[in-house]
Amino acid sequence: MAPRIQTFAWRLLRKALPTGKRASRYSKHINESCSRCGNLEDEMHIFFLCPFSKAAWYCYPWFIKIELIAEHHPSIPDLIKALLASQHPQLNCTNLYTFLWCLWKARNDTLFCRKVCKPSQVFAAANAIMIGAAMEIKEMTIQQMNDLPRDKQQGMQPSSQLQEVTNSTTTAIYCDAAWEKQIGNDRNQAGIGITINMQGNQHLKQIHIAALSPPASSPLQAETYGLLLATKLAHLLQVQDPQYFTDCLVLASTARAPSVFAAPGHWENRHLLAEIQASPSFDASRITHVRRCDNVKADHLARLALRIQNRTLAIRCLGSEADSCPARDILSVSSVNPFTLLSVKCV
Repeated sequence: MAPRIQTFAWRLLRKALPTGKRASRYSKHINESCSRCGNLEDEMHIFFLCPFSKAAWYCYPWFIKIELIAEHHPSIPDLIKALLASQHPQLNCTNLYTFLWCLWKARNDTLFCRKVCKPSQVFAAANAIMIGAAMEIKEMTIQQMNDLPRDKQQGMQPSSQLQEVTNSTTTAIYCDAAWEKQIGNDRNQAGIGITINMQGNQHLKQIHIAALSPPASSPLQAETYGLLLATKLAHLLQVQDPQYFTDCLVLASTARAPSVFAAPGHWENRHLLAEIQASPSFDASRITHVRRCDNVKADHLARLALRIQNRTLAIRCLGSEADSCPARDILSVSSVNPFTLLSVKCV
């Protein structure tokens, strides 16, 4: 269970959440009514009796008429015990408290940010949090194993199903993103770094690219934009069977998923994932997670893009036949919308 969910569960059971009924006791400027339906807002109303909450409980995968259970269990602890004892196939402690936390967040978004959320989106958000937490645990396990001496690693297999070994016979494309949140602006352009290690090309060994993405709302979305740009460049340069590498484990697992609806991560990224998976240069079996220390060049290029974002495109060819560089000829006259190329170096 994620730490924020643990804190929320403790506050819920200790009656320490700032509901409208509780907070209005301390200030006359706080409305005690629900921002959605206008009824008195306490814990039971927010999580179980509000029409929005009842609709969320009746959506996939619960399909529970929660108001019927609440009639016989008037307190939060009793109702939670009844749900956990109901032997529902999808209900366990982690799922339940994460779902309740997402109901609380949806309430706060409506009250303070005027954000509209559908009841069916509550479980999708909760599921993304649970999958993300599981991915973080796997990543930590793999990192701890990588830090062990080699003699202790013998006979041990990493828990992740992702490939960790680079195939030296194919073109390798490394991608990374640098995103900084600015005060007063939730969507900022991210710097993207792409390193393409060409195989089977005697005149062109590497291509280093720095670019700017469209406005991104989170680091995960910035990383997704990075992979999208990598697929566009691979298609534009006609790279055959490229192998993609990213240091974002959630993105690597998401891109390998058979469907964007089954993929972890925020729902805002799904249209980007659909575009990635539809690219003719992308194969879901050819994306690999690498350690951050193995993705230094792409990271450097991503940070460089943020520093030179106001400059025009600069292309340098340092290869043996710089006068006839195909990458320069293609990228100088082609656009990769909605991205802005800033620097291209061919080695």
